[in-house]
Amino acid sequence: LKPERAESVDFDGTENLFIEGDNLEVLKTLQRAYYGKVKMIYIDPPYNTGNDFVYHDKFSQSRREYDLASGWRDSEGNIKQVSGLQKNTKDSGHFHSNWLNMMYPRMKIAHGLMHDSGVVFVSIDDREFSNLCHLMWEIWGRENHIATLKWKKKRKPSFLDKHIGSTIEYILVFAK
Repeated sequence: LKPERAESVDFDGTENLFIEGDNLEVLKTLQRAYYGKVKMIYIDPPYNTGNDFVYHDKFSQSRREYDLASGWRDSEGNIKQVSGLQKNTKDSGHFHSNWLNMMYPRMKIAHGLMHDSGVVFVSIDDREFSNLCHLMWEIWGRENHIATLKWKKKRKPSFLDKHIGSTIEYILVFAK
């Protein structure tokens, strides 16, 4: 993490911290200094639309194993493709589980960072709403579900929607 003093307001006097970057790497970095101290986290994850976000979908392999299995590198370690990331396409057969595997470690680390009186807000749409609820119940506890906020993202659905268009998104709110 690198502080940006010039872009900050009252850098030395504030007790707030704004961080931009890959959220899993940032969360891992924060564990040493902030374990059990964070009072609020807002997470706006990818909504698993199948075409808007690319992420590693194998978490039980070493980087070398992943690179070999995905075809990114050959057995000698030479790069075969430009990127080792894969799209989570709807026809992958593991569409929802890939997304949940991406979300689980982030929520687990966020839970550890959270102060006992802390709260987490997670935005989601209807594609993964029920899966995210179950994931949050497992990690945060069903009894710690404070609310599900609904917000109207637009007044009417797009005329380009194939079926029924959605105008609502959700924010799940959990306490530690």
